[in-house]
Amino acid sequence: MPEYHRAYYLSILVNIPFVNGDKSWRLPIPATYVIAKDRKVLFAEAHADFRVRPEPGEALAAALVQHGR
Repeated sequence: MPEYHRAYYLSILVNIPFVNGDKSWRLPIPATYVIAKDRKVLFAEAHADFRVRPEPGEALAAALVQHGR
């Protein structure tokens, strides 16, 4: 995470290293996965911007294709 982001987070009292339990400034990236019983990944989508998410129908469609529907 760039220093200017670190300073911003600290200015709004969000201490990422404290939350992480170490000195890192890593943030998790939200992701959506659909995984078949045979462990094959049928759908995967992740975005650094947590506001960007796939439509539920996209993941559901991937699951239904696995079952031939």
